[in-house]
This record gives sequence, C-alpha cells and structure tokens, in this order.
Amino acid sequence: PDTDDEDKAREDQIQGMQVNAEGDNIYLGLAIQSGSSQEVIPFLNPNEETKLEYDIARAINKVISDKRPVIGVMSPMPVQGSPMFQFQRQRGQEPWAAIQQLRLDYEVRDVDMSTRKIDSDISVLIVLHPGDIAAHAEYAIDQFLLRGGRLMVCVDPLCWIGQSYSGQQNPMTGQPTMVAQSSDLPTLFKSWGISYNKNEVVADMFFRGNLMGRDNPTALQLPAAAINRSNPITESLQSITMISAGALTAPSGGGLTAEILLESSEQSDLIDVPTAQNLRTEPLREFNASGRKKILGLQLRVKFKTAFPDGPPSAPAAPACMPGMPGMPGLPPGMSI
Repeated sequence: PDTDDEDKAREDQIQGMQVNAEGDNIYLGLAIQSGSSQEVIPFLNPNEETKLEYDIARAINKVISDKRPVIGVMSPMPVQGSPMFQFQRQRGQEPWAAIQQLRLDYEVRDVDMSTRKIDSDISVLIVLHPGDIAAHAEYAIDQFLLRGGRLMVCVDPLCWIGQSYSGQQNPMTGQPTMVAQSSDLPTLFKSWGISYNKNEVVADMFFRGNLMGRDNPTALQLPAAAINRSNPITESLQSITMISAGALTAPSGGGLTAEILLESSEQSDLIDVPTAQNLRTEPLREFNASGRKKILGLQLRVKFKTAFPDGPPSAPAAPACMPGMPGMPGLPPGMSI
C-alpha cells in the first residue's frame, strides 16, 4: 500500500482486490502497451484460466494493429440496428448484443443479402438466417471461402426472431420487413456434404426446456455434457439455449475435418415445422425417440473446392414491364423515371 508500484497499477487501470479487513489490495493484472496504444486486462481471474491465452493475444493484436480486422455480417434481420429518424419520430433499434461485443475489437460491416461479391478486406463472414438467399449470393460466399475467408453460418428451420421482425416497417426504406421462416444454404451445404432439412425441427425430451410457460421439447436447454469441451470455440460454455433448432449431418471424406460442437441427447428425433409450431399451445403426442444424438453445431476444416464448377449462376431475368409505367417501351418520347 501507498507505494509507487500501487500508484502505477492504478494508473494502468489494474483492478485492486481487497484481501483483508484493513482494506489492503492485491493487483494481479496486465497492461500491454505499444507506442500510445494500451490494452488492459484488469484482473487475471483464476476462474477464467482457459481464456487467458486468448485475452493476451487479443490485447497484443489490438495495440500493434494500425487497422482493426473487418468482420462482415449478412442477415435479412436488422442485427446491426437502425438509426433514429427524427422526421419520422421513430426510435432507432440497438444492435444485437453479439454485434455490440464484436464492435469492441473489430470493424463490423453489413453485407447485403443480395450481394454478388464480398469485400476483399473482410476476413470473417457471419451469415445469420439466410432465408431465401439468392444463388448469386451463395456464389459470393463460395468465392469468399476460396480466397481463404472464414465463415460462420447459422441456419434455422423455424426462426422465431425472424417472425417477430416480419411485417415491421423498415425505417431505411419505409417498406415492411419480410423475413423467411426458415433458412438454408442449399448449394453450399450439398457441395460440402452436409445434410440439413429446413422443414424439420429437433425435439428432445431429455434436454427440453420451458417456452411461453410450457414444457417444450423444441426449447433445448443444452448442458455442459452436450457441448464440446475440447474445442476453443465452446470449451468455456456451461449451457446453451436453442429454440426450434435444426439438425446437421457431418460429412466424411474429401479431405474434410468435421468436429461436432453441440448435440442433442439420444431421447430426440426430428418433427416437422407445423408440429413444432403447434407446441406453443399443445403437448407433443406420439413421439418416439430415435435413440441417436442429433448434431446441432459443427465445425468444418478443409481446403474448399468451388460449389459452382460451371461458373457464376446466371443473372435473374429482368421483371416484365408494366403498362403505363413512365420510361417504358410504348410510351411517348421524353417520358422517363
């Protein structure tokens, strides 16, 4: 106490932890500095030992990097939030919590669902519920992977959050937002050897949770036993909630390395989407568990080959002209949009 060392620790924002009734503190943290840039790990918590290497590497990367890495996010849902439009007297939507966390370390860039090319400076692409994705957008993702990009995809047979957005006015366009109920990457999944049916939901009687005040086998409460404890992505997770999740099958061969991250219990099976929707108001009847676990999360490592060996898909046909629209054939000269 009352030393230059303590003053320096406080100056570097190292967090003091009281160790006795007299109010003495210990300081066990890291301040990492390069030039004028500094990152602080205020306290090295023994309970977060598995994160220590990541936290140190993250701090070093931030102080030595002149430019933050770029993460792209592709989704039909307003995950990045929306601005406030005072003239419309509408309050802007906050970004999702995960996006806010990513923005602390990265530049997070919106990627349009109809894009034909992923920006070259994007190193990681997150695709969230790509409902009704166009073939040319799948091709853009394919080319992104071929140049060495990393991809995280979340698909859903019954997206409750997407349903809540559908019909709401988009403050950017003034038009209602339409979000598909289910999502898929049909061409890419087939090329990678992944089977997934966007019309089927996992029901699990052992890991079932509560949804809307009722026991619901599609509201999965996955404990630590259902989570891969040896993969850095999931090793520190204690539990995960998944609502109306779909199931994947792991590919084999072709130089692929597939690692299961999340899985159901053996007291599970697949049910169709209408049955899953009915579980909001009524119990599941005539259910027979398959006796096999279902894969809910999967990591693939491979030198990817293109899913479009014949080149980019053809551009969609232009919409037919409507009679009476200005600037269209058959109208008097000089009229235009």
